Amino acid sequence: MSCRDKCREMGYDDGIEYGITRKYVETRNWGVWEVFRELVQNALDEMHEVTGARPKEYPCREEYRGLTPITVIEDRGRGLGIHHLLIGTSEKKPWQRGKFGEGLKLALLASAHLGYRVVIRSGDKEIIPVFVTRVVEGVPVDVFCVCYKRGLPAIGGTRVEIHGAALCDEYRARFVQGLKPECIKYTFENREWYDVIDVKCTKNRSHVYVRDIYVSTMEEAVGKPACFSYNLFHVAIDESRRIPSSGSVREDVRFLWRIISWKASGGDQRAYEVLKELLRCIVRNCTLSPGYEVPIEVDMDTFAYVYGAEAATVRRAFEELFGEDTVFVYDEELRAFAEYVGAKYIYCPQPVGFSLQRILNTTEKLRRHVEKTVKNIIRKEEMSPRTRRIVEILEEIARTLFGELVVGRAIQYGLLEEDVHGMSDIRTDTITLNILHLEDRCRRYVHRCLEWYIATLGHELAHLYSRATDGTVEFERGLTEVMIRATTNAIQKRDRIVELLRELERVLES
Repeated sequence: MSCRDKCREMGYDDGIEYGITRKYVETRNWGVWEVFRELVQNALDEMHEVTGARPKEYPCREEYRGLTPITVIEDRGRGLGIHHLLIGTSEKKPWQRGKFGEGLKLALLASAHLGYRVVIRSGDKEIIPVFVTRVVEGVPVDVFCVCYKRGLPAIGGTRVEIHGAALCDEYRARFVQGLKPECIKYTFENREWYDVIDVKCTKNRSHVYVRDIYVSTMEEAVGKPACFSYNLFHVAIDESRRIPSSGSVREDVRFLWRIISWKASGGDQRAYEVLKELLRCIVRNCTLSPGYEVPIEVDMDTFAYVYGAEAATVRRAFEELFGEDTVFVYDEELRAFAEYVGAKYIYCPQPVGFSLQRILNTTEKLRRHVEKTVKNIIRKEEMSPRTRRIVEILEEIARTLFGELVVGRAIQYGLLEEDVHGMSDIRTDTITLNILHLEDRCRRYVHRCLEWYIATLGHELAHLYSRATDGTVEFERGLTEVMIRATTNAIQKRDRIVELLRELERVLES
């Protein structure tokens, strides 16, 4: 039987035969989701085209005829023409959700294969997909056919019925229009459109939507979860619309956060609040152990292209959340220094930490922290003649004991906090000793003066040598190396040490 004969037998005017067999649809591996997705996608595109704005409504509802559920997908667009059913015919525009111009044909093909009765009404036309059995060279073959008829009472737009299925609620969360408004944390709409979506609305799994339609989970797309679900725009996907390009997902997420930073810097309060949510998530996941997958926003340098006013806004949001004095460190050396000087810090050795360390002025904050601790630096010219001479002798003893460990490293004296004997700055190879402690220990007795100076200086040298903090294996190794140098030189250069100690004793007794 021909397609035309089959259609006329069913009461239709005519039909279009595609020359596609049932076996072909099996190779496409389309299920009911793919059928439903394409039909809703076409409705969204038509609504968008007619109104000139991105649709807010979910174009799906369910009806019942007796006990039979019917899924109804409806738009108030320009309607569907018979010529739209021809292979190779597409009026898709660059911004639209459909990209390949074959979705409707494949959806009808798959629905007929799956056994769902699909009826399309548009204008005065009715369209249904069927298979017709034809005998080719003595072999019966099921060939795809679409039947149509005209002359029915006209309706506006297009109405698609899927009989025997209740799909609207089942797949509601797979369309941005199907989500509750409160699920959308932030929306940016221009020629392109983006959404940041609360993961609680996607069953606590981060979803990737492309132009309003679910494609995959973020884990499937890039191998990692995310802080949010995302509706993206510039994502490359395969023809099945199941496989997004990992690189394009990452770039679009980064682009979206650049937009949000920009909008927040311009006074958009909603953008500012979602930016703060992202920073909370980043900090929460910065130091996860290797056994846990950090979110994509942490795994990539999300703020790589954020500068100027946008960077200042990120900085303000961070300080509101974690305090003005909190420093954000990416590299281990600065982390060790922050810990050593007692600064409150957040350590983030993940890729996002690289740009956040820059944006959040980490080195400047550490410098200010040191300046608060070191209240004042006392130059030798400002010391009393007696103190200056004591310092000169002690420094010469230090050079004799520690040798090249002190070469090129500045030793200075300042007013430190009361319980701080000394501190070192690994960024500048500078050691600052507490002048008040020095003057107290060096009032009279040589042994108290020398013990304090060499012990304090040796401790700080060990920090600079090891680039590590107290209690670490690296620091203990550095301290051991400093002690070996001092002990060896004390033995080998004892005559010079004795000479300097006698000079120190004369100054202390004066």
